[in-house]
Amino acid sequence: MRTMFQTSGLAGRILSRLSGIALVMGALFMAASLTPSLIPRSEVLQGTLGGVSFAAGYWIAILLRAVWHFLQLPVPGPHLGRRLLGLAGLVSGAIVVGFLIKAADWVIDLGPEGGDGGGR
Repeated sequence: MRTMFQTSGLAGRILSRLSGIALVMGALFMAASLTPSLIPRSEVLQGTLGGVSFAAGYWIAILLRAVWHFLQLPVPGPHLGRRLLGLAGLVSGAIVVGFLIKAADWVIDLGPEGGDGGGR
């Protein structure tokens, strides 16, 4: 069976067990955790929230994949599966970058004065 990563040793064994679609789902959950909040968050709290959100998204995708296989629903072939995974990775990457830009823009807008004049 071909895996997403082709490496040997301990790193190869660990990486071969990762699910590509679950990584994509985890990244989307992590991006959602970056949405601006009116409650100030410290760096440690934001990092923890991002990590927990990533883990929740990853495990939800793993659970959904297990249910998909349990119900014996059709799965794409290896070539189409790799293409779909690549497409999903690109789309989720664009969404994550969009969330990062939006979160940074929101912080800049607050600026030292806040409101419409903030960040200028």
